[in-house]
Amino acid sequence: MFTDDDVLVDEHWVARLVEAFAAAPRVACVSGAILPAEQETQPQLWLEEYGGFHKGFRREIFDLTAHRRDTPLYPYDSGRFGSGANLAFRADVLRALGGFAVDLGAGTPAHGGEDLDILRRVITAGHTVVYEPAALMWHRHRRSMEALRRQMFRYGVGLSATVTKWLLEDRAVAADVLRRLPAGARHVLSPASRKNQGKSSSFPAELTWRERLGILCGPVCYLRSRRRVRRLAAVSGARRP
Repeated sequence: MFTDDDVLVDEHWVARLVEAFAAAPRVACVSGAILPAEQETQPQLWLEEYGGFHKGFRREIFDLTAHRRDTPLYPYDSGRFGSGANLAFRADVLRALGGFAVDLGAGTPAHGGEDLDILRRVITAGHTVVYEPAALMWHRHRRSMEALRRQMFRYGVGLSATVTKWLLEDRAVAADVLRRLPAGARHVLSPASRKNQGKSSSFPAELTWRERLGILCGPVCYLRSRRRVRRLAAVSGARRP
């Protein structure tokens, strides 16, 4: 099970995650609901308009067969499956998939995306993801505008860094992603897309363009992160007896 240091978890969080593994065949991952712990400042409200972390109050099941979504980006729109602050995995499946991508994430130049990546890989490996809203927690949103500006930029970097990883992963995945790039561009840019439709007329345009600037920077950031990880791995291997 994985969570973050800026959340408050419900007392039944672990039990509800565990129970949801029986909701469907081949469940390898369960995600839970993340609600705002407070909405006291305007930046906190804007993060919710952006989409926040909450995926709804209804259980959802995702796979490539009976529970496949007939949308242009599925299953590469893996943000709809859950968020990294509220995830549980079957340990054997997570190990078999190689775990989280260490060249993505908050501690790397890529700034994020390891949750998007592993959720997509769980689905494309033939497993099932369950979103269980009863596995509940509350997230402490950034209170200041400056913190939200940084967050939006990093979200953009993490998104395109993850897509860059998929393009470099293998030829079949790259071909699948390339076919979906026009739909992905519409998802990012169209005011009517699922990504943008929740923004009110007062949502700051600055936050939108900061995220898009991050998207432009993401591929270079990912390549930097990938080189750093390989360099560290080479140094670590050289030090082993």
